[in-house]
Amino acid sequence: MIELDRTDKKILFELDRNSRQSFTQLARKLKASKSVVAYRVRQLEKKKVIQGYYTAIDTVRIGYYNFRAYISLKETSSEEREAIMDYLVKAKWTWWVARASYPYDIALMFLSRDMHKAGSQLKDFLAGFKKSIRSCRVNPYVELNHFFRDYILYDEPMQRRSYMTVGDENRIELSDGERAVLGELSSDSRQESIAIARKLGMSPITVKNIIRRMIKSGVILAFRVLVDYSKINHGYYWIHINVSDYAEGERLKRYAMTLPETVYLEQTIGGSDIEFGIQVDERKGVLGIVSQITENFGKSITDYEYFKILENRKALYMPQE
Repeated sequence: MIELDRTDKKILFELDRNSRQSFTQLARKLKASKSVVAYRVRQLEKKKVIQGYYTAIDTVRIGYYNFRAYISLKETSSEEREAIMDYLVKAKWTWWVARASYPYDIALMFLSRDMHKAGSQLKDFLAGFKKSIRSCRVNPYVELNHFFRDYILYDEPMQRRSYMTVGDENRIELSDGERAVLGELSSDSRQESIAIARKLGMSPITVKNIIRRMIKSGVILAFRVLVDYSKINHGYYWIHINVSDYAEGERLKRYAMTLPETVYLEQTIGGSDIEFGIQVDERKGVLGIVSQITENFGKSITDYEYFKILENRKALYMPQE
């Protein structure tokens, strides 16, 4: 575990909100020198607390349906499990693949422009590993809310939290140039415009204008930092809850949105009433969050489950197809 001081935490907090800001801008916000901030960022990268920088994209806005799947495996060899993971990581239709704890083994998210194609791709995968898969639960997304990582600085419920929503169905078509720039930013949001321009054979001004247009149109939601939460003693969990009362369910959802640990809140077709992801200090533990919820909303909760994301194997925020 790596202990972060206040300066490190502020750096992560600010980069999570805008990873494209310069060292000069960061230094101004932290009231520190540019050289100190640059050194701290490089140290966080060296220690792998910062794993990279990415761009949050509204994939619905650019014409994609979004799905999530939870897979449970039968008793299989480690080689067979690794073959399944390898297949999913290499598949162009997946954008997030992870190992999960009971009651699931694998969690993934995938995209498709066409519902029939999505069904066909999933069917081919399931047919190829039929002997090893016990169950596969698939749900399409209505919306997915990304929250900034307020837990980096705060540990008490917050009345107002900033978040971004994937799910704008006012779709737009990207030009080849826009798609190319988005592809570059998706895997490294701190790339300077001049570097992107050089790679793509464009002028820096053209790249800057494309980025501005995609921000204004809502395709780009934010430029963010990819943090290895395990290095700072945090665990990543999903909590699914069903309730007997709609009004209480809405109140529980609003409560989940006040927790600084909440990083995602999703709405799916056919999923649980309330589904949210948290990154929580392991000294507090997921049971601390679950206990708070059952204490406040226990009378209306009919059932719930939670599981841990054990290892992220793929996180690519730009569609590959």
